[in-house]
Amino acid sequence: MEPSIVFTIDLRNSQEFIDALYRFPGDIDKAIYEALNEVMDNILKRAKQNAPVDTGRLRTDIKKEVNQKKLSGVIWNDVKYAIYVHEGHKTKSKYIERAIYNNQKAIQDRMQKKLELLTKRGLI
Repeated sequence: MEPSIVFTIDLRNSQEFIDALYRFPGDIDKAIYEALNEVMDNILKRAKQNAPVDTGRLRTDIKKEVNQKKLSGVIWNDVKYAIYVHEGHKTKSKYIERAIYNNQKAIQDRMQKKLELLTKRGLI
């Protein structure tokens, strides 16, 4: 098995969010998916900017996938040496981790805006 790094964004601490999930699961799921997809695009863009460049293969290979049913997203590299570069082998790195940390406020703001929009529409 190839080495991997997993980062999780957990929204379970927001009681308002949890209550809305139970009352309006379809609307909330769609809103979360839209917000998650936008956030993942931002993280992907930042990860590509952060990735060290020699030949450009590592940067080009960074991919994302958002699963609408599971409301989850993944960003990864298939390049065999990606984990070593990410963890700092030879260069300053952690390019995906830094992309996530740099987007934490954006992630929170985006989810808050979705909640406000759903509240304004009377769905929450």
